[in-house]
Amino acid sequence: MRDQIAESARSARWTHTRPTFRGYSPAMANSIWEVVAATLYDRGNPDGGAEELSLVTGPEEEARRVYADTTAIAADRGYSSVVLRRDGVDVESWPQATGWTS
Repeated sequence: MRDQIAESARSARWTHTRPTFRGYSPAMANSIWEVVAATLYDRGNPDGGAEELSLVTGPEEEARRVYADTTAIAADRGYSSVVLRRDGVDVESWPQATGWTS
């Protein structure tokens, strides 16, 4: 009986798969999430560069919470942009792009 339980557990381990939903993939669980806020060196010259400050590096849930909280107060804090990144790739950013070009 004990051998049957052990064999059943081994089989279950190989056949079990994690469900996927709403864009979730197992690789995302191991991703590095980061929230970065930027302040322009010279507000009169947006092309003059910005100082970036990493506000949090951690799991997705924490990073999304910090991103939402930071975008809510970004203008008051003088941030020129706030970016949510996963593994160094921008996922969301504030302010939102308007689609207008010059």
